[in-house]
Amino acid sequence: MARGGRSASIVSMAEPATVMTPGAALEHALAQPTLVAAFRATAAANADRPALRMLGSDEELTFAQYAARVRAIATGLAALGVRAGDTVGLMYTNRPDFYLADTAVQHLGATPFSIYHTNPVDQIVPLMRNAGARIVLAQPEYEETLAEVGRRAGAPERIVTDLTELEALPAPDGFDFEASWRAVGAEDIALLIYTSGTTGEPKGVEWSHRALLQNVVNVHRLLPASPHGRVLSYLPMAHLFERWFSHYGQTGLGYTVTCVPDAARLAEAIATVHPTRFCAVPRIYEKLAAAIDGLLASGLSADPVRERLGFDAIEWMGSAAAPARPDTLETFDALGLKIAEIWGMSETAMSLSNPVERIKIGTVGRPMPGFEARLEPDGELCVRGPIFSGYRNDPERTAEAVDADGWMHSGDIATVDEDGYYRIVDRKKEIIINSAGKNIPPAMVEARIKQNAPLVAHAVAIGDARPYLTALLCLDEDQLRQFAEREGLAAGTHAELSQRPEVRDAVAAGIDAANATLARIEQVKRFAILEDAWLPGGDEVTPSLKVKRRNVITRYADDVEALYAG
Repeated sequence: MARGGRSASIVSMAEPATVMTPGAALEHALAQPTLVAAFRATAAANADRPALRMLGSDEELTFAQYAARVRAIATGLAALGVRAGDTVGLMYTNRPDFYLADTAVQHLGATPFSIYHTNPVDQIVPLMRNAGARIVLAQPEYEETLAEVGRRAGAPERIVTDLTELEALPAPDGFDFEASWRAVGAEDIALLIYTSGTTGEPKGVEWSHRALLQNVVNVHRLLPASPHGRVLSYLPMAHLFERWFSHYGQTGLGYTVTCVPDAARLAEAIATVHPTRFCAVPRIYEKLAAAIDGLLASGLSADPVRERLGFDAIEWMGSAAAPARPDTLETFDALGLKIAEIWGMSETAMSLSNPVERIKIGTVGRPMPGFEARLEPDGELCVRGPIFSGYRNDPERTAEAVDADGWMHSGDIATVDEDGYYRIVDRKKEIIINSAGKNIPPAMVEARIKQNAPLVAHAVAIGDARPYLTALLCLDEDQLRQFAEREGLAAGTHAELSQRPEVRDAVAAGIDAANATLARIEQVKRFAILEDAWLPGGDEVTPSLKVKRRNVITRYADDVEALYAG
């Protein structure tokens, strides 16, 4: 990634007036009012250190080169008309180009938002309409998708797939890069991310510079980061956690970030980089635990296993997005690797965490420094602290989520013990969190199934703490009978007809059609057609035909397990 012909000089940063120790320079960066000012301070203090690397490549960018390219990209964006307050889309896998683009947009006082690169056009269109971005920076392979989005949504107007061409653009008349980044305010919107509600309607979550940087400070206060740390970037950049942990964490704490564009290479990346801090969803820890078991079975002791895995330099490990299995945590604990389960939302970042020195397995810990937590009478967890600014163009939903006293209502039901540790026990809203930590609104998936499979009367999507989605399907009696007549099937009961191969083929075609409209992680991989017909007011559906999800999953537990067998 290094560019030999580009100047590495950095001028007029928020740099310390005198040479500081690495620890003092880190504290200086964290004391800045905005992410861009923190970046300037970090880059000045670490100019010759590696900032961005790509797994499998010898190329890298030092912090000086990083800062120089940010300046050039920001100038090019200004030449294209990007101004303070604008939004700019980003569509990249985990790679240095994302960091360069995201940081450059912020230096203009504009707001970047990232698009899941696996999302179909239908799901990107409403995001683009809400964001109103005229320009998207993207990898070349996503240009065709974005062009179709532009035809449907009227935006973006321009797609940039080559940052070097952008950097070559001359500065527009009157543009002053120094004045641009210094004019960015602490309450200006630094980030826009999208999260789905229970219906799948996207919500634009806006974050200020102050709140994002304060969350980095909070983590440092809980467990001070050693200067010159190393982290991996492998989770989707459209998700708040990766954006905040690796990107904005680097901004304040000076990490060297190694980008891993293919999560299938994560084990290789850990063994190569030997990260000092690492965070993952439970499913990843489960896979790593299996590798640990194999190494221990071969006769290796704890120290060689940690070194072989690449966790010999680790100072902190976290697990987020879904509950971790106790046996997985115990496997790591046996190696002397303490995994702190944490809790947060797209709207709150990392709000609760187990302190490493006193972990309680099965809990999400206590409030982070700078946060408060409490329970509503019905057990709903509420947090208050440096949270999001609000939902974009949606004051009503913002007011529903955050009350007049600043408490964010999470929708999670929790308990708290005598030591102040919280345990998540349920959710008020129907939302699936799979084993990779992805939030999936089941109502959206179920609606797509019923739209595309007319034989289905009720669909129940399943996937909590599972690697993929499955579905239990109850067929419509009238539709099934009419289908049987059209296809010339022999008469039979509802149960008999529902299991006919012709019926299953028709339903499978509907599932395939529904999956084509969903992101990969939202697609139903396996399904079971139930023999029963559910009656209004029965155990499975209410008189108004709303599915009683918990009752269904309990009654058909064996069918659910069969869907995940093998």
